[in-house]
Amino acid sequence: MTYSEDCLNSINGHLLSYYIVCPRQAWFSHRGINQEWTSEIVDLGKALDEIKSKNRKMAHIQLSRSEIDLIKRKDGKIEVYEIKKSSKLEMAHRAQLMFYLFILHKLGVDSIGVLWYPTERKKVVVYLNPIWMEELINKVCKVISSDKPPQAKRKPYCAKCSYYEYCWV
Repeated sequence: MTYSEDCLNSINGHLLSYYIVCPRQAWFSHRGINQEWTSEIVDLGKALDEIKSKNRKMAHIQLSRSEIDLIKRKDGKIEVYEIKKSSKLEMAHRAQLMFYLFILHKLGVDSIGVLWYPTERKKVVVYLNPIWMEELINKVCKVISSDKPPQAKRKPYCAKCSYYEYCWV
């Protein structure tokens, strides 16, 4: 572990997810440059979340600087759910969910994660890999502590990104 507790306390699951998708997006987001309010994809995800919450009486649980979609106890184990619209960015979703498992583990709570894609009728079980998570946190801390954003790199989903204009216009 080389990251500082201050850095760990300044990040959340979404930031790790952003880093996996694009380190530049994580840098902007960490500085409060949030463009997601302009994103139709984010609006769709929030609408899906509201519908599922009303139908299943789910509550969002606050954990550190993160918000967990759902926690269940099943067969004596704690299951932490992250609900997403599509599995296209599954690795980013895994990082986000694994961060929640990591924080819970640091608090003495052993749990497993479940990525739930209701529109695809798909669930993926996620287990904590503390070594991978610590390496990821170190990388994120390095990026967000920089004075300048990482260099823009064109990716297939750039055109739909809410930060597109910051990188390519």
